[in-house]
Amino acid sequence: PGLLDKVRRTLASPPSLADMPDPETAIALQRALQAKGYTEIGAADGIVGPRTIAAITRFRQKEGLGEGLIDDALKEALGLLA
Repeated sequence: PGLLDKVRRTLASPPSLADMPDPETAIALQRALQAKGYTEIGAADGIVGPRTIAAITRFRQKEGLGEGLIDDALKEALGLLA
C-alpha cells in the first residue's frame, strides 16, 4: 500500500481526543514539521487536524518510523524529546 492509502486509513479512523496532545505540544510538533519542510500544515495552531495528520504520516514513512501517529519515536525524530 502506498502513502495515499495510509493517509486515507488514518483519516478514516482518526485518533480519539484522548490520543491527541495538548495544544502546546501540538504547536511544537507542527513547528518541527514545518522546519523539516512540511509546510502544508499551514499555521501552527495547536490543532491536530487532517493536514497535520497527513504531514505526520508522510514524515513517519520517510523516516522509517512505522505506522502510528504521535509517539515518542516521532517526537525523538523531530528533536522534541529532551
